[in-house]
Parts: sequence; structure tokens; C-alpha cells
Amino acid sequence: MPLAEAQTPAPQPLPPIVVNGRKIQGLCYTAVCGLALQDAQLKADARFMKMLQSRPGGVNENAGPPDLTKEQICAAIKSKQPPGCTTKPSIAGLNGSANGCGSGTWSRLLGGVYLSLNYPLSYTGSIDAPAAGASFLSSCNNHDYCYARQAMKATCDTQFSNDLKNACSTATNPTSCNSFADEYYTAVNTPDADNAYAAAGGDLACYKYQKEVEDNGCPK
Repeated sequence: MPLAEAQTPAPQPLPPIVVNGRKIQGLCYTAVCGLALQDAQLKADARFMKMLQSRPGGVNENAGPPDLTKEQICAAIKSKQPPGCTTKPSIAGLNGSANGCGSGTWSRLLGGVYLSLNYPLSYTGSIDAPAAGASFLSSCNNHDYCYARQAMKATCDTQFSNDLKNACSTATNPTSCNSFADEYYTAVNTPDADNAYAAAGGDLACYKYQKEVEDNGCPK
């Protein structure tokens, strides 16, 4: 006679878990904003407790501390306004697009002149596609996105170099294309590129601040 199979006991429902707490009202996208709201809430709680302690009969233990008002939330957010941040900047990949190879019209013009003088026989005349049969446009755009989201600069630059080398695989003359790739990689390892990365960080901080202001309905 076969042994009876062991029966797995039926799962038993567990009682619900009740968590007591308060949620600070307000939308924050940065650690700075979150800390500002926490500080504002602690100050509001302290004022509330001081008020209760001054009342006849002492503290009512059933009275909960107050939530922050909209005015307090906005004041906490605006106390962390980045210097010079008056309007929401355009951020590549968030509310704007990348600008290809070169950080602006003047940069593109100078870059084109440099490539024309140093590579008169191989430069196509396009800074976005300097080598015949290859385009650097997506590589440059991805590099802009990387700076915009403030990944480590060295990581952005290394990936940029790899992307450029991969783009050269379709070039008519890969050796010549790799020379252009080296020039572009060198260009992002200069003081000007360091400044561009720092500026992107400032723009991102300003964007996040302005978004917090808008999402919480705070006055400009």
C-alpha cells in the first residue's frame, strides 16, 4: 500500500500591519530639497509642542503635530534656490535636445576651421560627420546627454571615445576617421570641457529646483 503523500498545510492569512506616521506634503527631486522640508517640519513640530506646553492642562497626547502648510513648503524649497536660477533651463534629454558636435555656433565654426586646416584632404566639411562614410552625430549627442544627467565626466568621455571608434567602422578610410575620433576625444579633455561639464551640473540643479517650484504650485 503506498504511503500517503505529505499534505502541505494551506497558507493562513496574516493580520494586516498598521504603520503610523506622517507624510510631509511636497514634491522634492533633490536631497537638498528633502532636507529643507524635513528641517521645516521639525521647526513646525517644535513650535506646535511649545504651544501645547503653554496651554492650561499641559500637553494633550492625542493631539498630533501639524503638517506643513503650502507656504512653509514653498519657503523651504525656495530657501535652496541655486544662485542665478531664475528660469528653467533647457536640459538635453529632459526638456531639450542635444546640439550635435560642438557646444554652440561659435564652437562649431572654430572646430570646422581647425579641422579644415589640419585635415585639408580628408575633412568632409561637416563637423558632425568629418570623415567620409561615418557620422559622429549620435556619439556627440549621447555625450551631451551624459553630461546633462551628470554621470561621472570620465565615464562620459570614455564612452564618447568608444562610440567614435565604433562609428569609424563604416568610414571609407577608417584610419583617417580614427584621427578625427582622437581629435574629438582630446577636445573633451580640456579646461573648456571641464567648464562645460560644470555648467551642465548647474543647469541640472536649476532645472530640478524650478520643477519642484512648479510641481508644488509655489509662486515664482
